[in-house]
Amino acid sequence: MNTQTHPQLGELGQVEANLLARLDNIPITRGIWTIIGLVTMVWIIEAFDIGMIGSALVFLKQTWPLTSAQTGMLGSAGTFGIVIGLLPAGWLADRYGRKKVLLVGVTVFSAFTYFGVFTTNINQLAVLRFVAGLGEGAVFTAPYLIIAEFVNKKRRGEAVGWANFLLTAAYVLPNAAGVWTMHRGFSAALSWHILFSIGGALIIIVPVLWLWLPESPRFLLKRGKVDEVRRMIERFEDEARLPHDTALTNADTLSAIQAAADRRWGFRDLLRQPYLKRAFVSYCALGSPLALFYAMLVYGPTIFAQMGFGSSNSLLYVGCLQVVSGFGTILASFCSDRFGRPKTHATFMFIAAVCLVLVGLQLPTPFMIAAAVMAWFFGLGGFAMSKLYMSEQFPTQLRATGAATGEVVTRFLLGVVMVYYIPALLKVLHAQGLFMIFGLAMALLVLPLLLVGIETAGRSVEETGKDGILS
Repeated sequence: MNTQTHPQLGELGQVEANLLARLDNIPITRGIWTIIGLVTMVWIIEAFDIGMIGSALVFLKQTWPLTSAQTGMLGSAGTFGIVIGLLPAGWLADRYGRKKVLLVGVTVFSAFTYFGVFTTNINQLAVLRFVAGLGEGAVFTAPYLIIAEFVNKKRRGEAVGWANFLLTAAYVLPNAAGVWTMHRGFSAALSWHILFSIGGALIIIVPVLWLWLPESPRFLLKRGKVDEVRRMIERFEDEARLPHDTALTNADTLSAIQAAADRRWGFRDLLRQPYLKRAFVSYCALGSPLALFYAMLVYGPTIFAQMGFGSSNSLLYVGCLQVVSGFGTILASFCSDRFGRPKTHATFMFIAAVCLVLVGLQLPTPFMIAAAVMAWFFGLGGFAMSKLYMSEQFPTQLRATGAATGEVVTRFLLGVVMVYYIPALLKVLHAQGLFMIFGLAMALLVLPLLLVGIETAGRSVEETGKDGILS
């Protein structure tokens, strides 16, 4: 690390630069692992809440005579809520803190999921899923931001990878719960009520987060809470048995702080260079795995059932593929830290695209299963790194806003518009045709990253988010 002192900066700027350099010098200690564990628990709970709609639809279709339009409405209502919830969530997280937004979001989506137990028709349930989605939207970017702003630059990708491995594996939980209700012989009506009850009960995580999850040190520094950050970093240094080096400074981080010191940041900065190009590239990179993610999350069991699998087997198959993609996340995280984000993500997406095309060719069942496993391993395995990469494009004052805007754009186009039309497309193209279209879309969306994406691996988030174009 390039370390030196810079007396030309004001005292407060010098202290901030020192604290950030020390934070980036700290390995992942017990305290930092605790923080990662807490936000991972939030991910797992949110994954159950989002993912259960796919399993619930299997039972709801047996309870209420749903049309394709009603199925599409219920499948997209939660995602539409997420999109709307994300609109203010980024700004609120940049203004009031990552932790506060996280707490409010978990409370909202858990409570309104539980209220779904008492609905008597599909319209009521769709409204509650929309409101729950508002809370999920508030939560979406916070865990990535918190991990990126706590973990050192050398292991940032690895930390997100392990956390996202558990997140990805957690999407098997609603499928497993659905299979469990089937095997217990519960009625379709009782089965979907059980899923919603479990989702609501998970609100118990809120007091745990309130007591033990700290606010992001980088956010606190921008609010002038230097002493609070100093105490936090000294505690981590004590855990790692590192000295409290008040002279340590990273020159590149210091330069980024100096460049942003007197600037006011807002949404309009996303429409100016270099952030406009960075936003476009990173949003496309996120959209590549997101297309596969949403299609399989909401309609995966239905699509595989159309391909000849039974309802129970389809739920298990989709759940197992989610677990497989978790292992892909681990590989992607290690590769992105060592070989770079753009090359790793583009490679993963291209392999997944080819495999999806193979799934659509109606190969013999063993080959089709192998191609599907590879598509999920590489396709959804690259999901976490695309979200981390997006958060690395912007300065601390704009990071949540930039990441939330990316979530809004990609999830509206893919999680609302695409999800709504999938039932109709299934009737025309059938499952095989859809897989081929998904493969082509994934390949096209990752091209901007490969061609003009900047490298962020091994750099502090202050460096990656500054105005200067990185090589």
